Amino acid sequence: MLVVALALIASAGLAQQRRDTLPARDTLRARDTTDTRDRVDDLNADAVKGGAFPGSFVIPGTEVSLAIGGFIKAVGFYDSDANDRSPDFFPGQDLPPNEIGGGMYAMTAGLSRVFLDTRARTQHGDVRGYLEIDFNGPSVTKLRHAYLRLRNERIEVVAGQTWSTFMNASVKPPMMGESKLSGITEIRQAQIRFSDHLSKNLTFSAAVENPSSDDVGGAVEQARTPAPDAMASLALERGKFTRVELSGLARRLQVLLADGSTPSATAWGAQLSAAIEPIPKHELRVAGLLGDGIGRYVQGLDQAGAAFVSPNGEIDTRRAWGASASWEQPWSESLRSVFAAGAAHADAPPYAGPDTFERTDFLSANLLLRTSKYTTIALEYVYGQRRNTGVASRHNDQVLLGFQLF
Repeated sequence: MLVVALALIASAGLAQQRRDTLPARDTLRARDTTDTRDRVDDLNADAVKGGAFPGSFVIPGTEVSLAIGGFIKAVGFYDSDANDRSPDFFPGQDLPPNEIGGGMYAMTAGLSRVFLDTRARTQHGDVRGYLEIDFNGPSVTKLRHAYLRLRNERIEVVAGQTWSTFMNASVKPPMMGESKLSGITEIRQAQIRFSDHLSKNLTFSAAVENPSSDDVGGAVEQARTPAPDAMASLALERGKFTRVELSGLARRLQVLLADGSTPSATAWGAQLSAAIEPIPKHELRVAGLLGDGIGRYVQGLDQAGAAFVSPNGEIDTRRAWGASASWEQPWSESLRSVFAAGAAHADAPPYAGPDTFERTDFLSANLLLRTSKYTTIALEYVYGQRRNTGVASRHNDQVLLGFQLF
């Protein structure tokens, strides 16, 4: 693999003398969720640009443009009282009630990423294949994105795994680690998505996506998926409004119980979110979510955030909400900070017990220093709290120091 990659890179010099197979201007905006690089938690996404599409060259003997890229990220972090020692801190899951975590320090380079991006033109429009992995998964590698995109000047179809259509990736604040801000949607999953660019600034998308009933709590023998999750979104990008998005979803929850019954319930969710740049390089990001059984689509809930199996053997959906806001503040050409806050809440039925999840709160602040075009050094503080019914809340302070190259 390394030999092949080096050979392809060596051929880039010849490739630069040829016209790319794509037009010089990529019709998708830089902030679209299917941009050349996944911008979420990529501290150098704005710096790495160039080429007919950024970083690309034509594979000799073909009409296919190829980009090989990624970044190396090394992070050291300390948790004051979390159960899971990893840079992706989830207040809703890593602070279970009635347990003692204790302080712990660790280091990792697993947040580093590698991607392959291929594109070509056909008589029916542009085609693109994108594959991205990182090394922060349970089996070392983790698949982040793997999708095919087909498009013409107006219509776009995406099939594969990428950010959910329900998610507005623009409202995820840049962070050094993968700490999960409460009150937003941050989920990648397999899907088939249809998008219609209604105008230069307005895009409508509809999708069917991979379902899951794993966020139903209680005496469940098996989570079942009787139908795909369905969702739609309407996004506006104009002037100072980087991306304003209204999205909704419907999902069917079903579980298998010990007596052989398979209760089910219909759930829904809605989100209004916006990323606004009132002053150049200053960015305000806000999001609000509400739903009944929305569960895993609200970050910050626990593992039973969608519903419980009630004493009479029915699925009892939980009403939930999430809210978040962040502000990006540049201090100089090379130094910036991002401040973020969020909360997520789910109703707890009386039969669920005295230590049932109720709410999480999340705060973070960082300093991001661009030491060169391709290098960023970051210092970050994250606070998380989980509140539970009838028992004491749990808190965790996380401090991270890290570096990103490319």
